[in-house]
Amino acid sequence: MLTHENVLEIVKEMKADATLVALLATNRPYYKPKGSLSKENSIVPSEFIPELKNSPVIAIKAGVMTKTSANLYDAIILIRCYNSMDKAYVDINKVLSRIETTIQGKMFSLTGMVNIATELETIGEESVDDAYQLRFREMSIRLQII
Repeated sequence: MLTHENVLEIVKEMKADATLVALLATNRPYYKPKGSLSKENSIVPSEFIPELKNSPVIAIKAGVMTKTSANLYDAIILIRCYNSMDKAYVDINKVLSRIETTIQGKMFSLTGMVNIATELETIGEESVDDAYQLRFREMSIRLQII
């Protein structure tokens, strides 16, 4: 099963991509509301989106995990890019395109598992998250793990 630490490995990879980070808004750390402003603070586990004030931002969480053979699993990582209602989906699409470039084919160091392949599965439709009053699109990334 994917753990919080496994998801943070993917967050770490995204934060290391200066081109991706440059596309994001500046925010304070979700875990330290009076911390320093940084664009890297705009990539967070999905439960912390309400803590961020500026967009675009990226939210990430573990999705379903399916056993495909005796020792092989497909684990889905769900990544959403949010943007404010007064901005276009164009910014979201640029961010998702860059995430795909950053993650596609990457092998992550996962706790208790070996990641043997990473592929884009889907990019969802343009939507509005009513709870946050933000536009978003969600992509799913498939990690093949043993």
